[in-house]
Amino acid sequence: QVREEVESGRVTEQTHPAYPHLSIFKYSDNCNFEDGWNEVNRICRGLIIDTQTGEIVARSFPKFFNLGEKPVPEHVLNEAFEVFEKMDGSMGSLYLTPDGNWAVATPGSMDSPQAREATKMLDEFDLDTIPADCTPVVEIIYPENRIVVDYGSRCDLVLLTVFNRDGTEWTYDQVKELAAECLFGLVDRYDGLDWNNLTFRQNQEGYVIRFHSGFRVKVKSP
Repeated sequence: QVREEVESGRVTEQTHPAYPHLSIFKYSDNCNFEDGWNEVNRICRGLIIDTQTGEIVARSFPKFFNLGEKPVPEHVLNEAFEVFEKMDGSMGSLYLTPDGNWAVATPGSMDSPQAREATKMLDEFDLDTIPADCTPVVEIIYPENRIVVDYGSRCDLVLLTVFNRDGTEWTYDQVKELAAECLFGLVDRYDGLDWNNLTFRQNQEGYVIRFHSGFRVKVKSP
């Protein structure tokens, strides 16, 4: 199914410079035309596959949209939800290379400048407790990678969530525990906020709302 999306032009594929059997897949702008989004291309947001075995090596957030950009499904509206800080760096996914070392990929590349910098930054963290069959998803923050929000001199990999290879997601408490073990930063969760009535601080990117089913929307500050 992923290969069909590549052939349709809705998903791009890039191979690892040192391990050509590892491919990373990312949806393309073509998905925005004629409502080309589907369940396959939405998960291609840094999906890494071993093309020799067909095994998923790493997966990240499925594509999710700004609040109001797409309707929130009716059945989601009554679900419990969590509100998180939306970080403003580059998203990265940790994956194990064939030689057993952790590395970081950005959504469309295992060799982007941000991926290379984040992989170097891994030396500052304790990765021994990360299970081999999961994907920690981080925000890559360092001064040269400033987008809009000013994080000053901060250099960090901020743990956003963790996905198992089957797509199930860890709870925030589990993510918090792993962040403490690895010395990662941890994304803030805000309790007691109404996702329909959010206010923004200065120097803030916005929020991400995660509903109980895993459905997400983002709310960006003006």
